[in-house]
Amino acid sequence: MKLFPIRGGIHPDYHKELSGEQAIEPMPLPARLYIPVQQHIGAPAEILVAAGDAVKKGQLIARRQGQVSAQHTRRPPA
Repeated sequence: MKLFPIRGGIHPDYHKELSGEQAIEPMPLPARLYIPVQQHIGAPAEILVAAGDAVKKGQLIARRQGQVSAQHTRRPPA
């Protein structure tokens, strides 16, 4: 197998002229949000809410069954 070294790394064009001077705006919440709770490794999580349930910010939605972290809805930074 032949390797092709890239000297100095890859430097793609930035194309910042469309957004470089724009302020970052928060996105509106979608009407429905899908949060995958199955990890690529480890035991499946115990789901604590049912499909279609309304959940609050920071609410625990799945609990780990093995060495994988629990999942919760995201809290915005304080």
